[in-house]
Amino acid sequence: ASTYSMSACFAQEHDFWRSVIDRTLGAVLEDYKASDRRSITEEPLWESLANAQTAWEAFAIAQCQFVYDEAGAGSIRYINASVCKRDLAAERAIFLRRLAASG
Repeated sequence: ASTYSMSACFAQEHDFWRSVIDRTLGAVLEDYKASDRRSITEEPLWESLANAQTAWEAFAIAQCQFVYDEAGAGSIRYINASVCKRDLAAERAIFLRRLAASG
């Protein structure tokens, strides 16, 4: 398989997991708002989760940029960065699905 086709495949998988994140995050945020769930410091959990999501988004971008940069000048950097994006999105989606299931 070519670098392009492999990266395209990983991008499709990333897009799938990204759609799971978007759907699940919205549902969990709405559930937390509706139930007025609070943290131990009385912060609304939906705000805490929204802040965590913003931080996660920044982390994912920076992490995958590092993976790309670290690979050097070869074409493997495209594959490595695509795998990074896919894996981080899958991990986050699964975490959010667990929150949804426990809510």
